[in-house]
Amino acid sequence: MRFEGAAAELDRLRRYHQQTLRDLPLGVCALGPDRRVLTWNLAMEVISGVNRNQSRGLTVDQLPAPWADLMSSCVESDEQHLHKIETSVGGRRRWFNLHKAAIEDPGAPGESGGVVILVEDLTDLHDLESELTHSDPSGASVAILNTTALAGAAAANSRIRPMVAAKGRLKIVIGRFQ
Repeated sequence: MRFEGAAAELDRLRRYHQQTLRDLPLGVCALGPDRRVLTWNLAMEVISGVNRNQSRGLTVDQLPAPWADLMSSCVESDEQHLHKIETSVGGRRRWFNLHKAAIEDPGAPGESGGVVILVEDLTDLHDLESELTHSDPSGASVAILNTTALAGAAAANSRIRPMVAAKGRLKIVIGRFQ
């Protein structure tokens, strides 16, 4: 089916947003108002080991362990962010941050249209912190790791990089005229 005009633009936007959700490096689980899984992206599939085709259409309570409990506790919590949640997945200890956002029903303003949950796997970072803590009881290595991670994230998400590049180019130009 080929759309035209406004319908084509809406379809393009719908496809764009679906692709964005599929490609996010964070796990995405979108639930409808009836708590059925609408979206289970590739990252969520990798994190959980649950195939997205198997999860779609299930209610939160029908998801395999530990995901039923994790998603239910996130949905029912008054908090929008649950940090460093520890659980077991496939016999291995794992740590996650869960972030949720309620989606308003466009057909009924003020009514909930569902919930989107982002799942951030912290297991590798936790394991690295533990390893550093055991090798450096003073905790200095962990502090350096955290500071470096925060600085790296800030640099990547700010406008510092373009300013540093411009400053470098300016030094080169000034150096030519001295």
